[in-house]
Amino acid sequence: MTSRYLPRINSIFKWFTLPTLLLTSFAQAVECEWQYISQWNGGATAEIQATNNSDAVVDLDHFTAEFPGGVTVQHVWNASVSGSNPYTFIPSDWNAQLQPGAGMVVGMQVSTPSGVPASENIPVLGGDCSDQPVPEGSLSIAAKDKVLAGSADDITVTLVTPSLPSSQPLLSVSPYAEYSYMSSTGGSNDAGYIMGYYYRVSYDNPGTYLWRAEYEQSELVAEHSVEVFPVTARPTVSYQMPELIYAGQPFSLTIIGEDTELLESLTLTPPSGAEFSLQSSDHQSDTLWRDVYIGELPAGEHLIYIEAEDPDGFFQKKQVTVNVLPFGGDNTPPVADIYFFADFTANDTVSFRAAITDAENNIANARMMIFQIVDGARVNPQEIINRDYDDTGDEILFASWATSMAGAYELEVIVTDADGERGVDTASFTVVEDEGGSISFSFSGSEKVIVDTRQSVGVFAYHPTRIPYEHSLSIEPYARANRTSSSSSGGGGEGYTRIYFYEIAYDYPGTYLLTATSAGLDPVEKRVEVFPVSARPTARIEVPENIYDNQEFTLTVIAEDTEALESIFLSYPSDIEFTLQSKDYSSDTYWVETYTGALNVGTYYFNVLVEDSDDFAQRVYRSVEVKPVVDEPPEVLWCDWFGYDVPVCEDHSLTDFQWINDALCIGYQTCGESRIFSR
Repeated sequence: MTSRYLPRINSIFKWFTLPTLLLTSFAQAVECEWQYISQWNGGATAEIQATNNSDAVVDLDHFTAEFPGGVTVQHVWNASVSGSNPYTFIPSDWNAQLQPGAGMVVGMQVSTPSGVPASENIPVLGGDCSDQPVPEGSLSIAAKDKVLAGSADDITVTLVTPSLPSSQPLLSVSPYAEYSYMSSTGGSNDAGYIMGYYYRVSYDNPGTYLWRAEYEQSELVAEHSVEVFPVTARPTVSYQMPELIYAGQPFSLTIIGEDTELLESLTLTPPSGAEFSLQSSDHQSDTLWRDVYIGELPAGEHLIYIEAEDPDGFFQKKQVTVNVLPFGGDNTPPVADIYFFADFTANDTVSFRAAITDAENNIANARMMIFQIVDGARVNPQEIINRDYDDTGDEILFASWATSMAGAYELEVIVTDADGERGVDTASFTVVEDEGGSISFSFSGSEKVIVDTRQSVGVFAYHPTRIPYEHSLSIEPYARANRTSSSSSGGGGEGYTRIYFYEIAYDYPGTYLLTATSAGLDPVEKRVEVFPVSARPTARIEVPENIYDNQEFTLTVIAEDTEALESIFLSYPSDIEFTLQSKDYSSDTYWVETYTGALNVGTYYFNVLVEDSDDFAQRVYRSVEVKPVVDEPPEVLWCDWFGYDVPVCEDHSLTDFQWINDALCIGYQTCGESRIFSR
């Protein structure tokens, strides 16, 4: 046995090797040629050339062309086009009639798979280009049309020739698949010699595989396409039956078939001699079938087979082992009793309680199951407790369950004693939709903050029928969030609210995404823009250096911002009067306001609040001291300075003087003046 491994890319039209490619077919009078004129990556121009080789006029009707996958016709000239692979080309009135020896051309532009030469996409011509001559003998490929990936299949190549074949046909496949030659058989009849060649192939990956066989001695060619599907295309089977089955007691067996596309059959094969009757058949859809059988079996171990098959011939068969217990005797079965309460809400967590007792005090196991009820049938079993006991007579089962989707459910408790006797109790309940409820944010100020501020954020979770579950706040990228307080309220038909307040510190400028989540509620998001400190507006208050009692002075307020100012407001004691004299808002970022007023002696406090368009604010304080007015001294005062009389300026602030010569000196005064005095 030998194996062949083909390359992944192998043109099935390998005899076309020239840039200009010809495909010829023969009708009784018309010879057709397919020719690529030019080609590029992803496309080409091509022609169908038809020639009348007869001695009579030929009226053309139509041509057809069927391409390998991935080729489409984009534009046609000298004919009209319809259909889609195969394409039909109908000649125009002016070129539909061919005189003897004459020809015509149908041109077109086609798109081809990227990276694949146009020479690998030769169409099969038909219509007026049909009726190719049949070579002597025949060649055929026999294989399944549809198989599953990972499976092995057999391929038979049959060759019929008038004379004994001198060689074996060449077999190839594209894309890659592993195959090996197995054996061959031969014989003869009135048609000639018949040879069969057998191969075994393994398909590793899903896809379409094209097999091609060639017998070069007579130019015979055969092709066969095989669709390889993923393993998931196979149907699946499952079953449901009681945990404990007793001899001679009827029990229910549910078989379930599922398929991704379509089911063809679902069958049950019971043990030989046993009878199972079909009680209900629920083909809920083309892809989900559910059949319920009732039967009984003698004590012992039995095998039951179930099988599902789809129209593609894919199937799955499952062996089910059934252990049947001898029927009980004088033993008293245990008792299960469910303590139940009202219906529940989806996305809630609820508790169940059941009492179990046994007269002989020999409980061995207790199990609690939840089933969803769909169209009257149990589906999606969930085991929430399964507990073993050792010779006990009275127990209480507790279990918690997180409710899932809304709908009808059934709770089942099964208690088994050491003798195999069991007690069962069931209770039905409904899970209603978790309707309503929401999460929202509450911000102190706006959703734009300065990097050095602390922002207070409230997260409000509301639900109309229950207290919302704990909710959480996440921030991306990271920011420090400290929960400062929490509260809850509601009830009595008003709904329930749970509130958490956080203090958030943003360390760096940027955009932060805040996300609040709570089980059963849709999460909510909020974006916060954090700006650098330089984004906050600045302000200052300017006043004269000396302000005197009840004398009018000017106060100037100046505000600046990097983007845009929104407001400016000057505050001062309520018992004084200040008048706005002028304001200069010559730009969005620089504002000036001028006020005038007079004050009595004392200290006064002014503050200005400026705010920009992002609601960033700055408040600046300034104290103003008003001095008393001093009586005006004589214009010149003289004093003895080292034996000389020297004048003192009117504010008595002569601080120093300097002799210029015997008679002149300069006196320096804090009032900022200097005078020259004589001796």
